[in-house]
Amino acid sequence: MRKFRAFAITLGLLTAASTAFAQDEERKEEHPAPAEHPNKAAKPAPERSVTRTTVTRQTDVTTLRRNVTATRQFHAGVYRAPPGFVYRRWAFGQSLPAIYFARNYWLDNYIAFGLFAPPAGLVWVRYGPDALLINSNTGEIIQVEYGVFI
Repeated sequence: MRKFRAFAITLGLLTAASTAFAQDEERKEEHPAPAEHPNKAAKPAPERSVTRTTVTRQTDVTTLRRNVTATRQFHAGVYRAPPGFVYRRWAFGQSLPAIYFARNYWLDNYIAFGLFAPPAGLVWVRYGPDALLINSNTGEIIQVEYGVFI
């Protein structure tokens, strides 16, 4: 008996909802759109000119150019240099070889190593025990933190 009563209530609700929906659809069809109204003349849409400006954020890297020794050191696993490369002490203003632009040398978790978030267009790269802030397009070294990694 309970199942029949629940089925009847559900069927009644669905019927009422579909009837209300059908009435709404009929009402929508009865009213013409405002532009088609017989008492109003259709006005042409005004012409619009769209001007788009692209804002390029340029970072003033002159304030970031420096070589510093890290105050803290971190364990970050084994560092594997590309074949044929040996450690060299880099300084800001120099250009890093293109092989280090690869994402496997990037430091995505820079905050864990006490480094600040790089501005747009710059990226932290691990080079042996050092962390280098470089321009990701040109490879120019902006900042060097010596001895970040043990």
